[in-house]
Amino acid sequence: MAVRRMALVLVIALAVALVPGACAPLPPLAVTYRAAVQPPVVLPGDDASAASVAASERLLEASDVIFLASASRADDLAETAVATGAPLLIAGPGVADELARLGATSVVALAGDDLGTLNGQLERFDLDPAVPPAEQDLPAIEVTQPAPPVVLLTDSAAAADVSADATAAAETVVRAASGTTADLPGGDPRRSSETVATASAHAGATVLALGDSFGATPLLAERFTAAATEVELPGGGQIVFPTRMFVALYGHPGVPVLGELGEQDLDWAVTRARERAAQFQALTDRTVVPAFEIIATVAAGAAGDDGNYSNEVSVETLRPWVERAGEEGMYVVLDLQPGLSSFPEQARLYEELLVLPHVGLALDPEWRLLPGQRHLEQIGSVDAAEINETLDWLAELTAAHALPQKVVVLHQFTRRMIRDRAQLDTAHDELALVLHVDGNGTQAAKLETWNALLRDLPAGIAMGWKNFIDEDHPMLDPAATMAIEPTPVFVSYQ
Repeated sequence: MAVRRMALVLVIALAVALVPGACAPLPPLAVTYRAAVQPPVVLPGDDASAASVAASERLLEASDVIFLASASRADDLAETAVATGAPLLIAGPGVADELARLGATSVVALAGDDLGTLNGQLERFDLDPAVPPAEQDLPAIEVTQPAPPVVLLTDSAAAADVSADATAAAETVVRAASGTTADLPGGDPRRSSETVATASAHAGATVLALGDSFGATPLLAERFTAAATEVELPGGGQIVFPTRMFVALYGHPGVPVLGELGEQDLDWAVTRARERAAQFQALTDRTVVPAFEIIATVAAGAAGDDGNYSNEVSVETLRPWVERAGEEGMYVVLDLQPGLSSFPEQARLYEELLVLPHVGLALDPEWRLLPGQRHLEQIGSVDAAEINETLDWLAELTAAHALPQKVVVLHQFTRRMIRDRAQLDTAHDELALVLHVDGNGTQAAKLETWNALLRDLPAGIAMGWKNFIDEDHPMLDPAATMAIEPTPVFVSYQ
């Protein structure tokens, strides 16, 4: 229809030019889209007018003409608007400001449609929905600058929370810009391999997302940037839970007394971690990821040269284990036992490894000393504020490198180990927190500790369990471990 209309304009212009003394025709009304791809934006899913205006704001630089309809009559005008390339806005409180921003001089509407109060300077063209648009007195419209690629993301899993009018309004604006629509179940582009692929496919487009399930606009932008890298966690996607769990060997390379990880060489540890994970995979629909929890800073009985009662292992010593785990599709958690040092200070030592997508962090307050304390003379502890400082730093690092979510394990077996636990910041979208209950002894005592630490646990923290091979009486087998409630999502063997 748009081609036919433009051809008619050109024929009339040529005829007038050949008639002596004739007046030149008026130029077509221009529609100008933004020249560059714009950052992602979330459109409101409960207000058709607001959704159409927000889409127009993101896509259009200027437009002499706007198609305008009430929500109940928008369907009758949509196809004509799409054919011309001009946006269709739904009448509402924000339309007047959008018309002013665009510099609109004309409005195309349906005859008799009540659009509320409009600027008296606007020329209104009324269409009869019963007559084909080509046979009516439409203004000549020309898209002088087309839009770059555009995609509207919808969330089929949250369709009930988005109005049909808002969906239709957003889709019409996008279609007029020659854009497309794609479904992103769950609203988070990092959710699965499929949603990561969707985000990657549209990384070079202006992305509009419809409805609250996509989160706030800045959050969607960060998530989309991460997903577009196509870097995934072991097991797929970029979100840690709820679709996966981890089964880890705990310890330090070459030191059997510190845990199963150090009992033999790296090849053996890889095989052993896979065997452990396979036993759990038979019991759950989650993806079970084999893992290493490597003690990167080892609590020491002597102060050492730096006086902090903690032996910091070099990055180069840990690298072969970390890199091999990545090659094998395994996850790695670097465990900190800081002594008189702090968790943020020690975490920064391993930034070079923590920028790898399959490496997370564990904080072990048992080995965090206060001045005058010594390991094994008392159980260490830490303030929530120090943990939060560590979480802030790690979240910023993750966002800066557009990485998948990182696992952060918080070890605890007495309430006093994490002071002011209610103040823990669980809101970092870049992190997945696990409270790891790692006491040993009889199963009755361990479950008592588990239940005590569950009480008043801040929302947003999952639970983890440690099986001590020699110290538990008896050690739970995989089935019994999975029967604990709530089901542990991080199980380690020491």
